[in-house]
Amino acid sequence: MNDTMAIVLYRTFKHAVEENITDPSDLWGHAFSGFFKTSIGSTAIGVVVGTSATLYFRFVKYNNNTDMEALVLIFTAYTSFLLAEVFHLSGILAALVCGIWCAVVTDRNLSDLGDDKSHTLAKQFAGMAEMVLFVLSGMMTVLFIYGGREPTGGGREHFNIEDFSWPFFLCTLGLILVARALAIFPLAAFLNWYDTAEDDIWVCFNIPDRRTRYLSARDMIMMWAAGLRGAIAIGLAMDLPTPHRYTMLTTTCMIVLFTTLVFGSSTPLLLKLLNIPTGVEEPTDDERLDDGGGECEIRPFARSCAPEQAQRQRGTPCTRNAA
Repeated sequence: MNDTMAIVLYRTFKHAVEENITDPSDLWGHAFSGFFKTSIGSTAIGVVVGTSATLYFRFVKYNNNTDMEALVLIFTAYTSFLLAEVFHLSGILAALVCGIWCAVVTDRNLSDLGDDKSHTLAKQFAGMAEMVLFVLSGMMTVLFIYGGREPTGGGREHFNIEDFSWPFFLCTLGLILVARALAIFPLAAFLNWYDTAEDDIWVCFNIPDRRTRYLSARDMIMMWAAGLRGAIAIGLAMDLPTPHRYTMLTTTCMIVLFTTLVFGSSTPLLLKLLNIPTGVEEPTDDERLDDGGGECEIRPFARSCAPEQAQRQRGTPCTRNAA
């Protein structure tokens, strides 16, 4: 989601620069209108494609051909990316929304084996895409250190370490860390507050409660420190329409290198210092339902069949009416 919002904002401001909009009121008006247009349009495409996939798998069954079932699901989700790009919207945001929809809704219309294969295939594609991004990061870092040909053309042919600015690097790194803290801690606190509420609209969609515990302060600190800044930033910096492109590109390369090496390599140590358990298997939905013990009453807009501890925290009884 962070990368998606960064790309949407980048495209919005890039278009404003290319249109040579200099008046502040026009600039902000164009930025907000472009942002909401891209966000709403891309989200709508993701929902439409996801709904189409849900209806398709509701009525079309592949029987024993689960490989084809998984492939059709993956490439149907990719269709949302292509449609959004055709309309000059954000393909990444559309694919993200479509993926969320497919994981929550469409997933229920797949066979058990097709569901497992689609998850495995999606993880493989995600791993390969991540590998390509970090290969790009490494190549750009080497070009940054030794000097390389400017990838997008322009008046100058090379960028090198002389374009690097320590003050700009430190200021950008500090702002990134502060911005991530402002995103992690308030949202985590909101989720903890929401988890204590009795009403839960998700039960209307027959979606089980997947939250098993609160996010502690240690969890929040780990989430904040684990935010690596990957090659999406480098890809955007390579195409910046500004005379300061080289300074921003070299600084971006150094931030990606610094956060990957420092925060990435220190993750096991930080997990140990914060006493956060690792290698723990997530309980299944059936195990969560059985964990409550006793009976549960299905009530509209209320959490049902939650663990016994959660029921005690909410102060609601756990009984089920006989059908």
